[in-house]
Amino acid sequence: MNSEEREMQAKQRFIILNLLRFSGAVIVMLGLAISAGRLFPDFPPLLGYFFLILGMIEFFLLPVLLKKSWNKKDAGQG
Repeated sequence: MNSEEREMQAKQRFIILNLLRFSGAVIVMLGLAISAGRLFPDFPPLLGYFFLILGMIEFFLLPVLLKKSWNKKDAGQG
């Protein structure tokens, strides 16, 4: 893999990680709005808490796991 391909791969991975974190933050905000009864008042607050936890996992944990997966893949390519 030459330097241009590495740079393009790094840019793509950067975009993917940022989109993952952004969508996690949106899900957290959605969960907060649902649990507070502001967005969908008919929905149970428990559903909002579920979205809150799901968004936090997506924001904090998934980027780390994805990075580790990419590192393993890159180490295997030599």
